[in-house]
Amino acid sequence: MSVITKTYGALLLGSLTATFLSGMNTLQTVLYFRLYPKDSITIKASVSAVWTFDIIHTAFIWVAVWTYFIVNIGQIEKIDEIQMPELIPGTTVVTTIVTFIVHLQVAFICLVLALLTVPLKGSMYNVSSASVIGNSGLVPQSGKLLLALARVGGAMATTVELYRAKRFSVFAASQYQWVLSLGLVFAAATDLAIMVAMFVLLKLSRQKSISLNNVIDKLILYTLEMGSITAITAVVSMIAVCHTPFLETNFTN
Repeated sequence: MSVITKTYGALLLGSLTATFLSGMNTLQTVLYFRLYPKDSITIKASVSAVWTFDIIHTAFIWVAVWTYFIVNIGQIEKIDEIQMPELIPGTTVVTTIVTFIVHLQVAFICLVLALLTVPLKGSMYNVSSASVIGNSGLVPQSGKLLLALARVGGAMATTVELYRAKRFSVFAASQYQWVLSLGLVFAAATDLAIMVAMFVLLKLSRQKSISLNNVIDKLILYTLEMGSITAITAVVSMIAVCHTPFLETNFTN
């Protein structure tokens, strides 16, 4: 497999995939505002923030693609250069912000579900009770938040090291390559923790609301599907980073 296929080909396919997913995000955002106009300002603001940063992320990607494919056309060695600020710190910082916002949104949903699935004295709920806060409320959500913050820390550390390296081959040969893998590990762990928490809380909700079983079953299926996709993506990315030869191999052969 040539250096063109491993570098330009991967960049093109990744950019097209990211753009497709950005289009899906835009469609979901439009549908959300049309279907839920009465939601709180806070929720609407978080949705708008995710959409805005996603558009910025896509723009950064295609500016980088233009530089690699058009500005540097015919200069294969330029693929080893890290485009700044489009790729670093552009795309990495924006991706980190979007991921953290989404994790906060899901953690909030888990907290709400936790508060609604721990009864106290019949049908009433006490959100300040020790059982709610300790067993299914704030403490578990704090764990997911810590994982999300660790993922942010890993991404920021990777960004700093890539910015200092200036070239992918230099970063690959450095002692800080493990930081990238660590960030992906925390990303996978966060997605898995969220998926498990959502599954458990929805199962508890199903036991307490027989009339809504069909709806809850669909939510459980959706949770498993989406959670597994994001977790598998993070794991596959980590495996690819660990086992795929870096650019330094290609340019020194």
